[in-house]
Amino acid sequence: LDIPSDILDKGILPRPVFVYLPSGYYDNPHTLYPVVYALDGQHMFSTPADHGGPRYGGWWIDSQLDTLVADNATEPFIVVAVPSGDAVAEYPIRKRECCPQRYSAVEDGAFTRFLVEVVKKTVDQHFHSNPDPQHCVLLGA
Repeated sequence: LDIPSDILDKGILPRPVFVYLPSGYYDNPHTLYPVVYALDGQHMFSTPADHGGPRYGGWWIDSQLDTLVADNATEPFIVVAVPSGDAVAEYPIRKRECCPQRYSAVEDGAFTRFLVEVVKKTVDQHFHSNPDPQHCVLLGA
Protein backbone atom coordinates (compact mmCIF):
# COMPACT_ATOMS: atom_id res chain seq x y z
CA LEU A 1 0.00 0.00 0.00
CA ASP A 2 1.58 3.30 -1.04
CA ILE A 3 1.25 6.05 1.55
CA PRO A 4 1.85 9.60 0.37
CA SER A 5 2.80 12.23 2.90
CA ASP A 6 1.60 15.81 2.94
CA ILE A 7 3.95 16.48 5.85
CA LEU A 8 7.11 16.58 3.72
CA ASP A 9 8.12 20.00 4.99
CA LYS A 10 8.43 18.52 8.50
CA GLY A 11 10.91 15.81 7.43
CA ILE A 12 8.42 12.95 7.01
CA LEU A 13 9.01 11.16 3.71
CA PRO A 14 6.36 9.31 1.67
CA ARG A 15 6.79 5.53 1.75
CA PRO A 16 5.00 2.26 1.12
CA VAL A 17 3.64 0.37 4.11
CA PHE A 18 3.29 -3.39 4.36
CA VAL A 19 0.04 -4.91 5.57
CA TYR A 20 -0.50 -8.35 7.11
CA LEU A 21 -4.07 -9.60 6.82
CA PRO A 22 -5.03 -12.54 9.03
CA SER A 23 -6.13 -15.86 7.62
CA GLY A 24 -9.84 -15.71 6.78
CA TYR A 25 -9.81 -11.94 6.24
CA TYR A 26 -11.46 -12.17 2.80
CA ASP A 27 -13.97 -14.77 4.02
CA ASN A 28 -15.32 -12.34 6.62
CA PRO A 29 -16.02 -9.02 4.86
CA HIS A 30 -18.13 -7.67 7.75
CA THR A 31 -15.59 -8.34 10.48
CA LEU A 32 -13.69 -5.29 11.73
CA TYR A 33 -10.20 -6.21 12.92
CA PRO A 34 -8.01 -4.51 15.52
CA VAL A 35 -4.81 -3.03 14.06
CA VAL A 36 -1.21 -2.99 15.25
CA TYR A 37 0.84 -0.21 13.68
CA ALA A 38 4.47 -1.33 13.76
CA LEU A 39 7.31 1.16 13.37
CA ASP A 40 10.54 0.10 11.65
CA GLY A 41 8.23 -2.06 9.56
CA GLN A 42 10.87 -3.08 7.06
CA HIS A 43 11.86 -5.77 9.62
CA MET A 44 8.41 -7.20 10.43
CA PHE A 45 7.77 -9.95 7.95
CA SER A 46 9.28 -13.19 6.70
CA THR A 47 10.25 -12.17 3.17
CA PRO A 48 13.82 -13.41 2.53
CA ALA A 49 16.47 -10.80 1.70
CA ASP A 50 16.89 -12.13 -1.83
CA HIS A 51 13.19 -11.37 -2.45
CA GLY A 52 13.21 -7.79 -1.13
CA GLY A 53 13.10 -8.56 2.59
CA PRO A 54 15.38 -7.10 5.26
CA ARG A 55 19.07 -7.57 4.68
CA TYR A 56 19.75 -8.94 8.17
CA GLY A 57 16.60 -10.99 8.60
CA GLY A 58 13.09 -10.21 9.71
CA TRP A 59 10.98 -10.73 12.80
CA TRP A 60 8.64 -13.19 10.99
CA ILE A 61 5.58 -11.59 12.62
CA ASP A 62 3.33 -12.91 9.85
CA SER A 63 4.38 -16.54 10.38
CA GLN A 64 4.14 -16.22 14.15
CA LEU A 65 0.66 -14.68 13.99
CA ASP A 66 -0.57 -17.36 11.58
CA THR A 67 0.50 -19.97 14.13
CA LEU A 68 -0.96 -18.13 17.14
CA VAL A 69 -4.32 -17.58 15.42
CA ALA A 70 -4.46 -21.21 14.20
CA ASP A 71 -3.78 -22.38 17.78
CA ASN A 72 -6.50 -20.03 19.12
CA ALA A 73 -3.86 -18.29 21.24
CA THR A 74 -4.93 -14.86 19.96
CA GLU A 75 -7.73 -13.27 18.02
CA PRO A 76 -6.88 -12.29 14.43
CA PHE A 77 -5.74 -8.74 13.78
CA ILE A 78 -4.16 -6.63 11.06
CA VAL A 79 -0.52 -5.52 11.20
CA VAL A 80 0.49 -2.35 9.37
CA ALA A 81 4.27 -2.20 9.10
CA VAL A 82 5.52 1.37 8.60
CA PRO A 83 9.13 1.31 7.36
CA SER A 84 11.66 3.80 8.58
CA GLY A 85 12.15 6.78 6.33
CA ASP A 86 15.23 8.94 6.58
CA ALA A 87 16.55 7.91 9.99
CA VAL A 88 18.66 11.04 10.40
CA ALA A 89 15.63 13.28 9.82
CA GLU A 90 12.89 11.21 11.48
CA TYR A 91 14.38 9.54 14.56
CA PRO A 92 14.96 12.79 16.47
CA ILE A 93 11.34 13.77 15.72
CA ARG A 94 10.04 10.36 16.87
CA LYS A 95 12.10 10.43 20.07
CA ARG A 96 10.92 13.90 21.05
CA GLU A 97 7.28 13.01 20.35
CA CYS A 98 7.29 9.62 22.06
CA CYS A 99 9.50 10.55 25.03
CA PRO A 100 8.92 14.28 25.67
CA GLN A 101 9.98 13.98 29.32
CA ARG A 102 13.52 13.24 28.10
CA TYR A 103 13.73 16.24 25.78
CA SER A 104 13.31 19.91 26.53
CA ALA A 105 11.49 20.74 23.28
CA VAL A 106 8.61 18.84 21.71
CA GLU A 107 8.05 19.20 17.98
CA ASP A 108 4.57 19.92 16.66
CA GLY A 109 3.89 16.21 16.21
CA ALA A 110 4.74 15.75 12.51
CA PHE A 111 5.47 12.03 12.82
CA THR A 112 2.45 11.43 15.05
CA ARG A 113 0.27 13.39 12.62
CA PHE A 114 1.67 11.31 9.75
CA LEU A 115 0.69 8.09 11.55
CA VAL A 116 -2.80 9.26 12.53
CA GLU A 117 -3.82 11.55 9.68
CA VAL A 118 -2.16 9.74 6.78
CA VAL A 119 -1.37 6.09 7.60
CA LYS A 120 -4.31 5.24 9.90
CA LYS A 121 -6.77 7.17 7.74
CA THR A 122 -5.61 5.31 4.61
CA VAL A 123 -5.76 1.92 6.35
CA ASP A 124 -9.26 2.61 7.68
CA GLN A 125 -10.40 3.52 4.16
CA HIS A 126 -8.94 0.43 2.46
CA PHE A 127 -9.22 -2.41 4.99
CA HIS A 128 -11.74 -3.93 7.41
CA SER A 129 -10.07 -2.23 10.36
CA ASN A 130 -11.83 -1.25 13.55
CA PRO A 131 -11.29 2.53 13.60
CA ASP A 132 -11.90 2.97 17.34
CA PRO A 133 -8.77 4.03 19.28
CA GLN A 134 -9.13 1.18 21.79
CA HIS A 135 -8.64 -1.28 18.87
CA CYS A 136 -5.41 0.33 17.72
CA VAL A 137 -1.90 -0.31 19.06
CA LEU A 138 1.48 1.24 18.23
CA LEU A 139 4.52 -1.05 18.30
CA GLY A 140 8.08 0.11 17.77
CA ALA A 141 11.62 -1.12 17.81
